[in-house]
Amino acid sequence: HNIFIFLLGRIFPYFIYFLFCLILFDTVLINYFNLPLNGHFVLLQLGSMGFILTACLYGIFFGLVGSTLAQAYGGASLLASPCFGFTGLIFPRISMNAFAYIWGALLPVTWYIQIRLDQTLRKPNFITSLEPFVYLFVQFSVMSILITLVLRKIRRRLI
Repeated sequence: HNIFIFLLGRIFPYFIYFLFCLILFDTVLINYFNLPLNGHFVLLQLGSMGFILTACLYGIFFGLVGSTLAQAYGGASLLASPCFGFTGLIFPRISMNAFAYIWGALLPVTWYIQIRLDQTLRKPNFITSLEPFVYLFVQFSVMSILITLVLRKIRRRLI
């Protein structure tokens, strides 16, 4: 009878599956293919967990806001499609204009990529490593609040 437990039950299998895949792939890449790990494996996995949870919350939000499946997919693709060009993989984010920089910051994949690059290639200090985690946490918090507000609106409509 609790919608939050229902939603948690819906995303938990995805969370476990995606986390298992990321841990497996990271283990294979680091141990078998000798991908450098200049940071901490634990921070890499915490970043993976934050990315998966935040991405799931984005999915829940667009699923709740869209009245049809097509509207939910359309809204998600409207946000996500341009963002992938602005993640910083192809063109450095520091050289982007403000619009591209902000739009790229709206998706958790931008911060996950930064965590991944920091922990594998860059070897930053611990404080520098925490910056993308803060952005992931802010996105997680904002999406949690938005989902709560949408669920309250739906509940008021049903009562």
